[in-house]
Parts: sequence; C-alpha cells; structure tokens
Amino acid sequence: KLTLDNYEDAASTALTHLLERHDVDADQVGLYSQSFGSYWGVRFAAGESRLKASVFSWASICDKYHLFEEESPRYKQLFAFLTGASDEAELDRFIEQMGLEDHMPRISSPSLFTVGEYDPRSPLEEVYPLVDRMTVPYELWVFADQHHNVNLRGINPGAAPMWQMDCHSTAMDWICDRFAGREM
Repeated sequence: KLTLDNYEDAASTALTHLLERHDVDADQVGLYSQSFGSYWGVRFAAGESRLKASVFSWASICDKYHLFEEESPRYKQLFAFLTGASDEAELDRFIEQMGLEDHMPRISSPSLFTVGEYDPRSPLEEVYPLVDRMTVPYELWVFADQHHNVNLRGINPGAAPMWQMDCHSTAMDWICDRFAGREM
C-alpha cells in the first residue's frame, strides 16, 4: 500500500544496494524523474544526499488537485487502489498532504526542472514559488507553447517517437555536465 513516504524509503534502499556494486561510481549517481514520477523524485531527492544531480522532467510538482480533479478520473481511481483508501473522503485527505513546499529546500543536488508553458498539472504561477524554495543551484526550463510534454513533431516529422521529445536528450546532457563538474 502506498503511503506518503514509503516510495522514497524504497528508492533509498534500492540506491544503497546499487552503490554496493563494484561497477557503480558513487560520485556519478543522478536522478531522472518524469511527469508524476517527478513528484516522487522530489520527495526522494529531498532525503537523499548521495545524488550528484537531479532532473524533474515535465515536473508534476504542483497542487495535486490539478491531476486528480481536472485530469482523467482514472488517475484518482488508480490512486485510490494504490493507497487502499476506503472512500473518496479518505483519499482526498491523503492527497491534501502531498504538498512539496517543505521538500524543495531539502534537495541537496543541483536540479533541473522542465515544464510546459501551458501544463495544466504544473501551472507556472505555482511552479515559480516552489522552485524558488530551492537552496541549491537549479534551472527551470519552461517550454513555450507546450502542454505536459514537448511536441517537436513539426521540427522532425520523420523521427522515431522517442526522439520527437528532444528535451530528454538535452536533460541528459545537463546531468552529464553536472557529473563532469561543469558549472551551470
């Protein structure tokens, strides 16, 4: 059953086991989270000092009202199953506790956030105050005229689907620069 903190506890345990491997460089560990996974990524990064850099792509970090009340009802239905909520009132009480305001200043790794200018899950008027709570170097990339994922199909219509969203490769370049010690 999903609780407010067992995701980051599990991720931290997985990282501990990963770092025990002889073929893993502990100084080259980063986080790449995307969409609603960026919510959990922020929670994980806030308690994890072993990360060299963190990327929150198409960051779904704002008030969860947007996801659970304005997007497909399927999200709320699935989340009720994951949390084991017995009714909608119980689920709503859980969701009300999902703010990230206290987690943002606890992130210790340089961070990159990407959002679309018109992303309904992350309205800019909520994104700016959240990222301003960061206490480490960070960048916020706002993709103009974009929704929840960047659409570059007009630029390269023949590209394979995974490469039509070039923000992922540029975010990987960003995280590699942090591993290499390059300044932001």
